[in-house]
Amino acid sequence: MGKNDHQPVPDPVQKPDFAMTQKEPVQDTDELQQKAAMAGTRGPVPVNVEKSNPDLICLTSYVSQLQGGLNAVLDKLKTMTIRRETDYQDVIQLRVNLKLTIRAVERLAKGKSLGALGLPGEEEWKETL
Repeated sequence: MGKNDHQPVPDPVQKPDFAMTQKEPVQDTDELQQKAAMAGTRGPVPVNVEKSNPDLICLTSYVSQLQGGLNAVLDKLKTMTIRRETDYQDVIQLRVNLKLTIRAVERLAKGKSLGALGLPGEEEWKETL
């Protein structure tokens, strides 16, 4: 090609050739995914709007903190319940020991009134049990 060879300049008034400007038919997503898999790539990663929303991120963090706090409270409640059961069992054991002590003192007194020994009467002991 020489200096004087030029390519024809398209006429601005001339209508474009529609055969050249037609778009490819729209492919459905399954077909696109198959092509991407065959090419070894999966295409662009879709953006998860929920995960990128700052308000939802903040809310998720808050819910996570609440769950942690709730779990801590439940653990503490379990510990308190176990302690309460242990304390209750200890009180029952103390009552049993007290009854055994009263009987032993009565045997040692050999029928004498507990009041004569300087101890409260049996009725008072029963009221406390």
